[in-house]
Amino acid sequence: MKTAGALHLACAAVLLSACAAPSFIKGTGGVEYYGGTTGFFSPDGRLPYGSSDSAVKREVAEGGGMIIETFTQPGVSPGMPPEEHITTLTRIGRSLSYSVSEYGSELSGTVTFSGRGLDKWTYDLALEGRGYLTGTGEIKGDALVTEKKLDQPGRPMLIRDSLKKVSRESYSRQVAGMKPLPGTE
Repeated sequence: MKTAGALHLACAAVLLSACAAPSFIKGTGGVEYYGGTTGFFSPDGRLPYGSSDSAVKREVAEGGGMIIETFTQPGVSPGMPPEEHITTLTRIGRSLSYSVSEYGSELSGTVTFSGRGLDKWTYDLALEGRGYLTGTGEIKGDALVTEKKLDQPGRPMLIRDSLKKVSRESYSRQVAGMKPLPGTE
């Protein structure tokens, strides 16, 4: 079972990677694809609220100065088109902090990396008038894992992403599988 507010924030929360200037940051440029699940839990992580398939396309542009992430999940009910959110991370000066914005939403805040490998980060995000999202993320080999706390009116929760690096073809198949069957939309 998915909650609409949690899905919107989960998409924002998956944002995770960024790269900086090639002389300072490892791994600048290119596109990576991830697929897996996003789980929603009680704030203490003990009671599962539900889960959803998730697919992420991450494009590193401008020599690592900008990251564009496309986060896709199935629609909130059968027959609904997938929810796609495009989030932009823009490097702040020469720091390891990136400002975050999402097209069509009031999402704002920062993602800050702990080292030049950009394999560990923290979230400090806000949805104007709808809550805050804080947490951590890490890339371990080909796995991308996050744990975020959503402090929102009504139903605070813990959100965990468990994603694996996939090929472009696997990513495309996963996103296509999220679309409703013809005639049901």
